[in-house]
Amino acid sequence: MSARFISERAPGGEARAAVSVPSSALRFELRPRFGARSKSFFSTLNTMLPALLLAVLPIQGRDADAEDPRPNFVVVYVDDVGYGDLACYGNPVTRTPNLDRFAEEGMLFTSCYAGASRCSPSRAVLLTGRASYRTGVYDILSNVASDIEMVEEENTIAELLRGTGYSTAHFGKWHLTQKRNGDSAALKHGFDVTVFENLGLDLADRFEEWLEGREDKDRPFFAYLALNECHEPVEKRSPPEYQKLYEGTEEKAKEIRYPKRRPRAKWQNRNIYYGCVSEMDASFGRFLAALEAAGERENTFIYFSSDNGPARLSMNAWGSSGKHRGGKNNLYEGGIRVPGLIQWPGHLAPGAVSDEAIHAFDVLPTICEIAGVELPEDRPIDGTSLVPLLNGRAFEREQPLFWARWSTPDGPHCAIREGDWKLLGVYRPLDKDLTVVEYLRTVDFESFKLFNVADDPGERKELSEEHAEVFASMQATMREKHSAVMRDAPDKDLKNYRYKAGNDNASRFKKRDLDRETGGS
Repeated sequence: MSARFISERAPGGEARAAVSVPSSALRFELRPRFGARSKSFFSTLNTMLPALLLAVLPIQGRDADAEDPRPNFVVVYVDDVGYGDLACYGNPVTRTPNLDRFAEEGMLFTSCYAGASRCSPSRAVLLTGRASYRTGVYDILSNVASDIEMVEEENTIAELLRGTGYSTAHFGKWHLTQKRNGDSAALKHGFDVTVFENLGLDLADRFEEWLEGREDKDRPFFAYLALNECHEPVEKRSPPEYQKLYEGTEEKAKEIRYPKRRPRAKWQNRNIYYGCVSEMDASFGRFLAALEAAGERENTFIYFSSDNGPARLSMNAWGSSGKHRGGKNNLYEGGIRVPGLIQWPGHLAPGAVSDEAIHAFDVLPTICEIAGVELPEDRPIDGTSLVPLLNGRAFEREQPLFWARWSTPDGPHCAIREGDWKLLGVYRPLDKDLTVVEYLRTVDFESFKLFNVADDPGERKELSEEHAEVFASMQATMREKHSAVMRDAPDKDLKNYRYKAGNDNASRFKKRDLDRETGGS
């Protein structure tokens, strides 16, 4: 087991050095904590009447001489967990009683979207409320992309809340700053404390300890809990006790829809993945129990989601996109549509289900509105506050949902969604080597495809000829949005990550590819 690293902001605001704690000092909890399995209600979603939502109480500003009445915020972002991986989203095998119960007591979104189809960009979107290109995160941080990271000038949820009296803490994965900048990078983006753990159950221990040990308990808090589950190496996050829960489920597992193109996945490894899902669920249950023990559960807004769809290239790649096409790394629904759950006791009626499309970049403006914190005026925010939706009022967007990934290996580079319509676009190849920023500011689109993802979540029926006006309008919107994002993107000289002349993914976007990947057991 790896050591944990805890960094704290010094009283003067400077980051203290990270402290390494030997692995032997850590508590390791493997005992499954399951009660009776919650009944999945996914099959009834289309027939349920919209639940009545309770009015959101007005939020008062903080009184310096009294306990701050504003709510706490907990954002739980898991890794590579697909839309169809939870029982409450229809998985017939996985056991996720804590998340199922959480859904039944809160609000479940059937059209929740990650910020991107890969890790780093998705996390940048979540924390800033802005498209990833605006933040300098043009792709996943890696040894190949050694120049890429989120610029320090970005405002995160933590920075905005901390500036108005919130205590802030980051637990788990960061993946927004290069390793050469140290383990305390989160402290430069508004967090008072940053804690690293590889296993969700260990992270739950650290979260509980932080809640119990806070010296500023009169202040509300924002906690960002970023689990590594269910990213590879999955086997290191799937204790045997959890794998045993799935003995004898082979026939039931055949009911789960998986893409045909899953080249390395071994059928005998499926219980390793399922066990990891259940360990993640147990960790989430521990987070809730810690809040309850601290007396904070009833005054805490909690958002749960995933950074992208399920991986498809590893031996343990048994995550499910549900009925959606694709997975991690591409902009089809399976790569970006993910579980999304919200709970706010006393403010949301339990059992609510929403088909409204929401996006990771909506989290920042939502939290800011609830906390009474003004949004930055010196930069565009791509997200929209969900408070009207949560409050049962009319909800409208002024901007489309937006995703872009220039280096995607198997499909479109850009996607937007407006209402039920989704447009996918492929960049036109250029004939010269450029920096990524130069390329993205120069490139135009070569081809597009239009889908109605409400009627066709599998994106099998292309509708550009049947709906020519919608098709033309959304092309213009995509070009306008993409250009606006790139005008705001940091002018970074990414010497180690460049566009190579003639790079062409458009051929992968032809209809024969669309027809070939239809999924199946």
